[in-house]
Amino acid sequence: MSEQFKRLKNSVVTVLTESGHGSGFFVDDHGMILTNQHVIANSDYLAVQFDPGHKIAAELLASDSQKDVALLWANMASFQNAIAAPLAKHEEGKVAVQEGERVFTIGSPLSLDKILTTGVVSKVEEHTLLSDVNINPGNSGGPLFNSAGVVIGLTTFGQHGGSGPGVSGVVRIEDALPMIEQNRAKTSGTAPSAALLPVEPLKPFPLEGLKAALVPDKYDWRPYSMNVGDFYIELSTPPMEYRSQEEKRLAAEKARAKRRKKQGQESDATTTEEAPKNWESESGGHKAIVSIVVMPKAKEGFWSGMGRAASAGLTPANLKFKTDFYRMRLMCGEKEIAPIHPGKIPAAFALKTYGANFTDSAAFGDYTYPPDAISPNCGQQRLEIFPSKNSTEPVVKIFDPSTVQRVWTDFEAFRTASAAAPVLAPAITNPAAKVSDKH
Repeated sequence: MSEQFKRLKNSVVTVLTESGHGSGFFVDDHGMILTNQHVIANSDYLAVQFDPGHKIAAELLASDSQKDVALLWANMASFQNAIAAPLAKHEEGKVAVQEGERVFTIGSPLSLDKILTTGVVSKVEEHTLLSDVNINPGNSGGPLFNSAGVVIGLTTFGQHGGSGPGVSGVVRIEDALPMIEQNRAKTSGTAPSAALLPVEPLKPFPLEGLKAALVPDKYDWRPYSMNVGDFYIELSTPPMEYRSQEEKRLAAEKARAKRRKKQGQESDATTTEEAPKNWESESGGHKAIVSIVVMPKAKEGFWSGMGRAASAGLTPANLKFKTDFYRMRLMCGEKEIAPIHPGKIPAAFALKTYGANFTDSAAFGDYTYPPDAISPNCGQQRLEIFPSKNSTEPVVKIFDPSTVQRVWTDFEAFRTASAAAPVLAPAITNPAAKVSDKH
């Protein structure tokens, strides 16, 4: 099976969308990629990543929400070692796998690494297969291979409970074959762009740079927070996040010590559940990226305010978001910095207190950028935020020079550690992969 894995992993890609990622696989030599419909649903951004250094835009060819299958198209030439996965042929009255047969899948659970997972088919149904193959977030849409290395289905969902491995559901490949045949002609024209999109730096942020953030007695958080129009803006860097987690850990330990003292217990040096994981032990995987989160502001409705005024403030305020986030652009002078990941996350709130009711949902922006995306070399640097209610006219926030310098200084340790390698300029592109064929 190890030889099959080495070969067949080159048919698998990570499918990236605004809200996260799943898996997919090439089904022919023209760049058609099969995945689950729920992986790509409602996303204006589609990209596929073959390995840590190679990511390109993808286009949606077709999708079927009832069967939970979707077909993408990407320029296969961008991935030198890519191959098409062999698909089981549909034969009337026959199935490509038997109950009790060993199977395996290759996908991207929890990360962008391709992982091999094995199991046994426990039940063969008309449209689905049930198996004990462990399917985690990120596995959805990946291929399920039989023992001969032929695709028999798409890994779709996992149900876990108790101490056992749980049950995984797999869409049978027979349900996807008609869609593949019906859309082959669409790939006879000009292929999507082969231009590589920005990826996360392969080198992690150095530990000494994170520890340096713990040296000051007081930390100035002001450069990372700002607002404009109907939005709050939060920037984060690895040193800033490291300092934040350390302060939370110390606060948790202080609260525990105070509680033990109040209860008449002696303090101890053991770790507690209140304390977060030790970040130093996990810093080897800390990504050298800039994150920008944009959150809509909330306000009280007109009639809610009138009602509270009439009741002399005895009724709670009814709060709603002012708008929704649609997209943003980070500008270096007059050039756009292409994001590594343009995330758009739906968030729902149901909060009721004596003074306020806050029941609403909105989209938040959560974009990540290369470590040199915010730079004093840009001259003026600004963020253009497009709200959903007016998606063509942005709200503009010009970064204060102190914010730009603070973010740039935060990455000094990373630049020093990477000095032996060539330093690449920020990737400048147009917004990537807009999808018009929505289902």
